Amino acid sequence: MEQAGQVLALGTMDAGVMAGFGMMHGSMLSIAAILQIVGMALVFRKADEGWWKAIIPIYDIYIQAKIGKAPLSWFWIVLAAIVGGTFLSIVGAVIAGAVSPGIFGLLVMFVGIVVILVGAAFSIMISYRLVLAFGKGVGFLIGLIFLPTIFWLILGLDSSEYQPAETSA
Repeated sequence: MEQAGQVLALGTMDAGVMAGFGMMHGSMLSIAAILQIVGMALVFRKADEGWWKAIIPIYDIYIQAKIGKAPLSWFWIVLAAIVGGTFLSIVGAVIAGAVSPGIFGLLVMFVGIVVILVGAAFSIMISYRLVLAFGKGVGFLIGLIFLPTIFWLILGLDSSEYQPAETSA
């Protein structure tokens, strides 16, 4: 009987440790998100846009497109991909899991994922236009894609200046 109590205590301890790691991970992600918004706000301010526009989801993508002089249609494609791709992925998962476990639900999910990837490609093109507007190149774009928190802060705090005329690449 004593061993059963020890096993129960060990299982409880493991759950507590996992909860602690989860809270620490959530805190780190929150800090990273706040720092990314601060970096984006600094970049927006450099481009004579209101810093507060970095706080508003979706609208910040529109401002990035505006700063980079990207076609407005790119923003609408990204927005449609976010909404449509997410919707299709969820509907496909519901169809595949609950309604009919056939291929149709998986196909709908696949189309949703493709739509999201198309949106991601247009989002990267908007980001490329944005980094060009500050005199940066492809290397900086890659950093902005894979380490956005750090590179938004770098772009916001470095000495680069907004050059909207040079974004017509």
